[in-house]
Amino acid sequence: MRLGCVVALFCSVLVSARTELDPQTPKEQLIAFAAAGDGVIALDAAKFALLTVKDRTWSASIEFTARSTKWGCGACAAFAPEWRSVAKAWAKAPKQHMHDHFFATFDFDADGSKGQAIFQQLGMKSAPMVVVYPKDGNAQLAKFDLSDFSQPIYLDTPPTRIPLSRPFDYAFYLTRSGAFLGALALTYTAIRLRILQNRWIWATASLAFSMVMASGYMFARIRGAPWAGRGGQMVAPGAQSMYAGEVRLVAPIYILLGLAFYILATIVPQYPVSRAGQRIVVYSSSLLIFFGYSLLIVLFRIKMRSYPYRIL
Repeated sequence: MRLGCVVALFCSVLVSARTELDPQTPKEQLIAFAAAGDGVIALDAAKFALLTVKDRTWSASIEFTARSTKWGCGACAAFAPEWRSVAKAWAKAPKQHMHDHFFATFDFDADGSKGQAIFQQLGMKSAPMVVVYPKDGNAQLAKFDLSDFSQPIYLDTPPTRIPLSRPFDYAFYLTRSGAFLGALALTYTAIRLRILQNRWIWATASLAFSMVMASGYMFARIRGAPWAGRGGQMVAPGAQSMYAGEVRLVAPIYILLGLAFYILATIVPQYPVSRAGQRIVVYSSSLLIFFGYSLLIVLFRIKMRSYPYRIL
């Protein structure tokens, strides 16, 4: 009896030791990688080869991206949380399908030259891009560029539809409601105090609005211009391009110039003080105009390198 118990215990130890020594199957490794990444596998060259092996029994959706700031890919940063939310929603899929499809992300800088070689091999010329590897290794890959990304089509690509639902955005509606109520309160106060009937307030607001628009604000908004260049340049070269940061540089100069002209044209003649004080105001306004136009020409020479003239 004791001998039988010893033999059974010895056999169970051998079986457990054999199980620990046996390597995981590729699918088990991928399941572990996905669990460690909260549903998204962070790929390098080795994991990419494992995920896209030709005789696979699973399908995969891979996001090819370049999130490093040196590439200046704003779309990559904007798409990243959307990709994570889709992958997280896949965890709610039926159990019989959940481990038949994997979500992964391959960053351009993830594995040095090996990773970049994979991008070149797949002909990636833009990012972010989603590539779907079907279960059949011989089937054609499905590529979704961000500009052509269609959620209803993509959500039907895995073995079953992704149960994606966005939570109610309380912060969005609370902030909008607060802003609306604040605007109503300000409007009511302005009407009671007759602030809106003051022509100087309307003149100041109109001039400030005109100066901001003349600085290129609408141009930058319509074209979706980035804040700055890849190297941190605030001024874009050429007359047909512009960074959003240029508006913040040019608008204050325009406002100062407008203020200086207003002082010379209105305040100095209508509100005379002593002759010495009047001269100080005139000289100060003239210097402000001189240096303001000098700064504008400096910025213009940065945009147009061949422009030959300057003030300072």
